[in-house]
Amino acid sequence: MGQEIRERGALTRLGLLEATGRLLDQQSPLEVSVHAIAREAGSSPATFYVYFTDVRDAIFALVETLNDDFMASVVPSLQGPWPRRQVRQRVEAFVKANYAFWDRHRRLLVVRNLEADLGDDRFFSQRIDMNLPLLNALAERILEQRGTDNLSEKEAFAQAVVSCAAMEELFSHAPESYRDDHPVAVSDIIQAEIDIICRALGISTRSTKAVVPVKTSKGKKV
Repeated sequence: MGQEIRERGALTRLGLLEATGRLLDQQSPLEVSVHAIAREAGSSPATFYVYFTDVRDAIFALVETLNDDFMASVVPSLQGPWPRRQVRQRVEAFVKANYAFWDRHRRLLVVRNLEADLGDDRFFSQRIDMNLPLLNALAERILEQRGTDNLSEKEAFAQAVVSCAAMEELFSHAPESYRDDHPVAVSDIIQAEIDIICRALGISTRSTKAVVPVKTSKGKKV
């Protein structure tokens, strides 16, 4: 009986989280209310408060569910060592994997970053905790390619922070936000980010072929 109650509770909580995600895809987080989430989930506000203290608490829990996807789809692309002749190819795979992750979860990640920037300690720690494995792995690749005689661990980590912060900012904008008369396309942004990381790794930024377009979560090539 106890097991059945726990399983039912887990399903109810999951349903509320999924309802929160659907609403965030449709409207501003400022417009999402407890009543709207409960209605979307086919539940009640009273049930919502059994699992979460407020909407921000539900959003925080929803962001936590992204960790497995991030660790499985993005972080492994930085595993080394990288043979010198494959560095640019590996960087391209990493940047595209990170972009694809952002494309799948952009609205939720933007809300997380906004809450962190506004001073919410929980969301700030959540952001750091998710990105730390990525930063450490990229710093390792930078040291691997540049050598500890040319760069300290602190300097390599700082370069990883700058590179990843730039990606977060650039990837937070959806492809459709670029107007037809915009001077650059998403593919140009991805190419530029690949070049920036290649420079941090100490290799040539010249590519002999164009970057293969990335498909967004909506199936559009950018």
